[in-house]
Amino acid sequence: FVMFGVYVGLLIICGDVVQLIWDYGDYILEIFCTVSAEEAIRLAESVQRRDTFSEGFEYINPRNATTSA
Repeated sequence: FVMFGVYVGLLIICGDVVQLIWDYGDYILEIFCTVSAEEAIRLAESVQRRDTFSEGFEYINPRNATTSA
């Protein structure tokens, strides 16, 4: 298990494949990728809820994100 932000996730590494699963309130989210475990955790930390008509999730690249004042 890994802790990132306020979330606890299950981190599974099998060869080059990293799988991260965590409870995001009303949703269970999963990242299945071939990046490092550290990068997968950074990706998971960047996921934000999008409250629009078509609810869902989207990846926000931290390098492209702007901070709100």
